[in-house]
Amino acid sequence: VRADGRNIEASRNLGITSALVVSRDGILTGQSALINTGAADIVVKSPVALHINPTPGRGGYPSTLMGAFAVLRQAFADAEWYQQVWQRFNANPRGIERPKYDAMLESIVPVVQGRLPSVFHAEWTAQIKRAVALAEELKLKPIIAGGMEAGAVASLLKAKDIPVLVSVNYAIEKPKPGFGANTEAFEYDEKELKDFYANAALLQKAGVRFALQSGFADRPQLFIDNIRKTIENGLSLEQAIRASTLSAAEILGMGNALGSLDAGKP
Repeated sequence: VRADGRNIEASRNLGITSALVVSRDGILTGQSALINTGAADIVVKSPVALHINPTPGRGGYPSTLMGAFAVLRQAFADAEWYQQVWQRFNANPRGIERPKYDAMLESIVPVVQGRLPSVFHAEWTAQIKRAVALAEELKLKPIIAGGMEAGAVASLLKAKDIPVLVSVNYAIEKPKPGFGANTEAFEYDEKELKDFYANAALLQKAGVRFALQSGFADRPQLFIDNIRKTIENGLSLEQAIRASTLSAAEILGMGNALGSLDAGKP
């Protein structure tokens, strides 16, 4: 959901009461916040997770997937060093120059400490496998976001107990062959669309924890329309409702407060 007034109001009118919002820019896109679309006190929880988009940007640096992962490794190594420097300073600051504050590294520290999950934006099979491998290497608590082909690696996600925020935004660009950042917009054929629509059902069948998300679709109504397509392609109505409500809240660590109509929940 875009965090602008008109979009938030449109979401609320469609029955979408909560939304996870985060920047779209950069490899480390920043920390997300969970907001209430109808309350004056709009922020429900912040931060929720650190979001990572290892897909290289167009015309920018790094220009390859391997380069993006190298940048991420260095950023996490720097954050670990940054944490240690501040720990030494806070333990005994006498005679030590105060470390320089770094907002980016500060945002990574809770992830390094295991207090905050990391959300990897990964759509395609190769991207998902690389994200899982990097998360394991860096000892992170990963969540896959997007996951247009997550059903194809459902056994891996189940074995690692990695949840997926499954995108139902089917107007997505497909990467060209190779490791570059080039993408192209085109019409998917009927079989490819069917595979996308059935993606959530494959995860359900494999026992992977998942929730349905808009995938940065600009129109809230499109999110509702595309959930119907998952129901038409193997997901039951009950499963789709849970994946859009309680499952999402549980994956984001808010299952005790949101996602179901229970006594004591706001």
